[in-house]
Amino acid sequence: MEKHDSVAEVVAKFFSEARDTNPYASASTMRALDQVIRNTLANDLVSVAAVWRRCYQEASARIPAPSRDNPFPDKMLIQAAKQKKAVADRLSALGAQVVALEVPPEDRVYNRIRDNTALLEMLVEVDRGLAWAAHRLEELTQSPDQESAGWEESLSKLEALLRQRRQLIGGSP
Repeated sequence: MEKHDSVAEVVAKFFSEARDTNPYASASTMRALDQVIRNTLANDLVSVAAVWRRCYQEASARIPAPSRDNPFPDKMLIQAAKQKKAVADRLSALGAQVVALEVPPEDRVYNRIRDNTALLEMLVEVDRGLAWAAHRLEELTQSPDQESAGWEESLSKLEALLRQRRQLIGGSP
């Protein structure tokens, strides 16, 4: 894989090298694709979190200032703002976790002891699941004011896939 290759050429090389007899070429290509997928995923999560932060700021602006007649604001308005902030914080934390994910080392001894090619193929599959979950979150962000059960499900799926990926690399939760 060269730096000047287009994305289509990189993907074509990935699929042609996946069955190559040289496991190091295949591993380096899959490692590069894993990194591209993770960086895109982190950017998507940060952009979705930014949308939720803006919704939180708008919800906070709708909360009236305390007055003598009404010293305590409406609990429903405060609850809605807190929920939006919690979703934004959770998305930001997940984006930071995705950026900090580990990859297997490029050590040839390590590659002989552990089936690195199979491991990288599993990582790419988990990363595809992560990308799908992030895409689902982006779809749900089109209408962030609507309450949807899909939010919790998509966030939980994303967290479960991140745990699965950590277990694949480190063998621990």
